Amino acid sequence: MPHKELMVGNKAVAYGAKLARVEVASAYPITPQTTIVQYLAEFVAQGEMNMKFIEVESEISAQISVQGASFAGARVFTATSGPGLHYMHHPMMGCQRPIVMAVVHRGVKSMEPDHTDLMSQRDTGWIHLYCEDSQEVLDTMIMAYKIAEHKDVHLPVAIGLDGYILSYTSEPVEIPDQEDVDKFLPPFKPDYSLAEPLPYGEWVKAGGARLYGSQKAWIQHHDIINGSKKVIQQVDEEYGKMFGRSYGGGLFEEYKCEDAEAVIIAMGTIASTARVAISELQEEGYP
Repeated sequence: MPHKELMVGNKAVAYGAKLARVEVASAYPITPQTTIVQYLAEFVAQGEMNMKFIEVESEISAQISVQGASFAGARVFTATSGPGLHYMHHPMMGCQRPIVMAVVHRGVKSMEPDHTDLMSQRDTGWIHLYCEDSQEVLDTMIMAYKIAEHKDVHLPVAIGLDGYILSYTSEPVEIPDQEDVDKFLPPFKPDYSLAEPLPYGEWVKAGGARLYGSQKAWIQHHDIINGSKKVIQQVDEEYGKMFGRSYGGGLFEEYKCEDAEAVIIAMGTIASTARVAISELQEEGYP
């Protein structure tokens, strides 16, 4: 049965990976991401999760490891923060595997939460989803796999959550029932896998010949990213019907925008602060 637990944002990430039945994970520790891997290790040690963790010496190796595991047909996960994400830049560029990665935001030259880490990877071709609270983190983790593995997308998804403010702050989170998640998110079935080699012609048909470095390839990738908006909306709607929670169609939420003369655009935890400020200002008569 669904139940509530008090947990920090990083544990919500790990719980999302557990519910999504991630099979392979790899990550290199960096504050404030580190405890995500610790929570996953606890789940595995307690027999609650059947997952292989690949220990690596760097972030670039972590990214390459999960890409290789995805090519072999596994559902994969990784996580990083700040400078660690920059170290992953090379293998992230043009990646076409349905990987989900949690990015716990921190500044590149500081330890404070800062979105410039993930924003710097805007043009690598990943879908970005930013979360406001721990409940949205857990729910988005599950939805991200359904988006990434969709036949019309098949691209990696990065989930952003603010370091410290969200990653290390406890709040109540409703954990859905595993059977319901399994109905929503079936096992990963890749179009092609290194574990089951295809003849060259079939590999090309499956999309394996999209090589990067050409303008045509980037246009194709750009078109898939744009088309993913419909898939994101569909997945959010389906999740809302099954679990009773949705997030503005998965793209953006509106809050008291009717007849407003000024609109605040925000993402991450600051959106919660903005909601309170807007409510108080409207009560005082500001439009």
